[in-house]
Amino acid sequence: MVGHLSDARGRPRASGSRGRRAGRARHRHGRLHHRPACGCGVRRRRRARRVGGDPARLAGHLRRRARGAGGRPGGPVTPRLIPPDPDFRSPAERKLWQALKSALPPEAFLAANLRVSSHEDFYEADLVVGLPEQGFAVIEVKGGRVAHTDSGWVQYTREGAKAIDPAYQADRVKRCLDTYVRGRHWTHGPLRFEHLVAFPDQDFDAESPAPDLPRWQLIAQNDLEDAAGRVWDALDKRLTDKRRPSAAWVAELADLLGGRPEPARELLGTAVAREEHVRLLTEAQYAVLDNLRVAQRVQVIGGPGTGKTWLAIEQARRWADEGHRVLFVCYSRGLAQWIQQAIAARGPKVQRRVDVSTFSAYLVRLSGAQVPEGADQSWWDTVLPELAAPHITADYDAIVVDESQDFAGGWWPVLLSASRGRRLFVAGDQHQTVFAGRNGAPDVELLPFVLNENLRNTSQIVSVFSPLSPDKQRHRGGDGPPVRFVPCRTEEAHDVADREAERLMEAGHEPGHIALLTTQHRHTYQLGQEAELGKDGYWQTFGLGDEIFYATVMGFKGLERPVVVLAVDGFHDGVARDVMYAGLSRARDELVVVGDLDLIRETCGDEVCRRLIQ
Repeated sequence: MVGHLSDARGRPRASGSRGRRAGRARHRHGRLHHRPACGCGVRRRRRARRVGGDPARLAGHLRRRARGAGGRPGGPVTPRLIPPDPDFRSPAERKLWQALKSALPPEAFLAANLRVSSHEDFYEADLVVGLPEQGFAVIEVKGGRVAHTDSGWVQYTREGAKAIDPAYQADRVKRCLDTYVRGRHWTHGPLRFEHLVAFPDQDFDAESPAPDLPRWQLIAQNDLEDAAGRVWDALDKRLTDKRRPSAAWVAELADLLGGRPEPARELLGTAVAREEHVRLLTEAQYAVLDNLRVAQRVQVIGGPGTGKTWLAIEQARRWADEGHRVLFVCYSRGLAQWIQQAIAARGPKVQRRVDVSTFSAYLVRLSGAQVPEGADQSWWDTVLPELAAPHITADYDAIVVDESQDFAGGWWPVLLSASRGRRLFVAGDQHQTVFAGRNGAPDVELLPFVLNENLRNTSQIVSVFSPLSPDKQRHRGGDGPPVRFVPCRTEEAHDVADREAERLMEAGHEPGHIALLTTQHRHTYQLGQEAELGKDGYWQTFGLGDEIFYATVMGFKGLERPVVVLAVDGFHDGVARDVMYAGLSRARDELVVVGDLDLIRETCGDEVCRRLIQ
């Protein structure tokens, strides 16, 4: 149960981190409801749950932010800014802007120099604030020294004393904004609008300075540290008769005032451009095969993102074009499904001459063996090869192996006996060995070739996983957004990862661009789909690319998606570091890591953690 405290003024304050987490949406059914194609309503409502779920949590958030304790690891959190970098006419406006910007929650908005017209004239709001669960405030800002005299308010400038009426100005703009919004087919009922006045260059005591300006409606210089809290209090004081706006309302009003952004189009364009960039780099790397064409037995060694799988596919295509029959094997069914599709895209002749399979499926098919229920690793590594060995015939001219580090030592003699020639292409990375006891190399002489250029991942992603590899890579994949770390308890990792995937869709990412990976246990959605479709049927859906794909890191090895949410939910014995190395490198453009920082530090070391949260 979440408790709430109050300060001496009766202002609610959330009690610690549990209060911050309370009210967030939980993913109950193992599957996300993907964002609709329409406007912001449903997407924004999901976003509303994070902070704006109740006034006490919001007040506590504002107080923590004012003390400098707010924000998430990886960088500051700010409200939506309209415009992002305003051109202020007075230092006083900038001073208040900075105070509010540093304290408002991300679901709020802060607008500056907002011009509004009516049938009478043009008006300008110095600042407008939208707060979930509270309402909207128009703030008139006056800099320098001010005083209330017998003639009214006066502002002292270099040109002398100037009569001002800040409360009237703020009220007039407030009413004009209200009229404008209601005229834009606003469907959410009366708005909770209030006006305030700010004197950021002058202190005021607790007494109301003038009949038309009660103290609660004023933000003075000595209030700046709690400026966002003052706005909260003002909205909470008088507007009890109107519905509290959800974060969705606040976001919709921000769209009306600042223009509706199109993040999905921008993100899609960026993803397409990055994909094309990686494709061109990868095709340029095919020249490696030109240099190796006289060598019949080659071992390509490279870290994640260096293009090993693409080179293996290209080598299989070249051998098929020369008329050779090729056996292409890997460990995981997901990678095998994807390679089959890539080979099919090379044309029917190549597809006829290249057989793609996981090695275990190849052995089961040859031997006709029935896989025992609950078969352990020793059965796959030792018993199955022995059952298949009598049935192996030399039907192939060439063999291609991808992710060779996942191959058991007993598999290699059986595999090599399937070839009637000497052509062998082996690709792997010894630092991604996620199965204990497997060595990844056949007992034959291979010409080694090292790939040391990362073509796939952004520099931000490479920076996080590179301390896990002793081999230094040159980076050519371009830049992207910072890697984001979301702390949580290990047992909460799936739920928090669900919410992060949902947040990514709300930001405009296509569901089919996202993978949610787990380090130990399969996600409930993956379990349900495998029960319904079978494991092979489920992995076939990866190639469709139209929904979020759920997998373990072990199952997803060799694959990628533009965006990955990595849920660190524990590890199998002996492979934790390699699982993290593989998992952190599956995202091409954007990576979100969810889990317990202490567990990650124990697994990956201090440097990875430092880069995660910087």
